[in-house]
Amino acid sequence: MNETTLCHFKNFKVNYTNTINIKMAFTGVEFSKIAYSSDRDLLHKTSENTNFNILYINNIEDTNLIIANYALNSNFLVFSFSGTKDYSYKNIKTNWNLLLKKTETGRVHSGFTKLFAAFKKIVSPFVKNKNILWTGHSRGGVLAALCQAYYQRGVTYSFGCPRFANREWVKNNTLPHYRFTFANDPIQYLPPKILSYKHHGYGIELEENKIFNDLENINNNNFAINDLTYDWHLIKYSVVDWIRGRAPGLHHYKENYSDYFRKITQ
Repeated sequence: MNETTLCHFKNFKVNYTNTINIKMAFTGVEFSKIAYSSDRDLLHKTSENTNFNILYINNIEDTNLIIANYALNSNFLVFSFSGTKDYSYKNIKTNWNLLLKKTETGRVHSGFTKLFAAFKKIVSPFVKNKNILWTGHSRGGVLAALCQAYYQRGVTYSFGCPRFANREWVKNNTLPHYRFTFANDPIQYLPPKILSYKHHGYGIELEENKIFNDLENINNNNFAINDLTYDWHLIKYSVVDWIRGRAPGLHHYKENYSDYFRKITQ
């Protein structure tokens, strides 16, 4: 992580409108990547090279949470959650708890609901009267969106986020959630819609050989109920990757998302 990719802009402002703020996306993708790290010394070195200070680090059920504030605006916080760790039985167990649990605003993935409840005690003291960027890669994006909906604050930028709620919940939770995905990323197509799962947020599909120069001009229409993906794409793109000699699922790696946004900064 460096000053080029992690926001050091003097005029950086938090954007809560229905227009994408590319500076927020840069910040989100970098924090989504470093959230996987368990090296606290390395994480704290972030403060030496950027205008962000690490305020808090914790781990619940093999899932990391990093809380940081922007040094030039102490009222702005970043909450970043890590995604699934391949070696973690706890992560896999949570992911496969696919029953939809009823909440006040709709039904949500049971495993993620339980994990979110465990994080609330940590998150709550930091949230009051703050401007917030919720972010995360993969299921970290799910936790980010669940926090945003619960506290009714901030904006969410997720990367490779899967489905995690039903249509009712999606319609009832309409704060800005910008969901960046590669078309070849299989995780975004899970869990399948046949199980009543629906995407939350406005999906921005990234292309390997295309660099967006106008993300800030993309307007968000009906982002809370717009689902442009189809389950059969999971098979289609897996077959295409296999034919090209690539391992299916390669595009889901957090490094792919980070590398993509680094290209934009060059």
